[in-house]
Amino acid sequence: MSSMEHTHKIYAVAWSNNKYTVYMLVRNPKGEVIGRRIIRIDGKFLESRDKILEFVMRELKRRRLRVE
Repeated sequence: MSSMEHTHKIYAVAWSNNKYTVYMLVRNPKGEVIGRRIIRIDGKFLESRDKILEFVMRELKRRRLRVE
């Protein structure tokens, strides 16, 4: 990990109105929480938790966010 980049940790995912809402904590390189971030992703409802997490992670990587 680069010493200057922030990382994001997902703490909740909700689905409503054909959108996933992803709630994340933003951490600095020291590991301290410096903020929260909410992202909305359009998508269809996926039945299993594994499929949902796979879809969300793929979208966050596409947006070039570092997720732990």
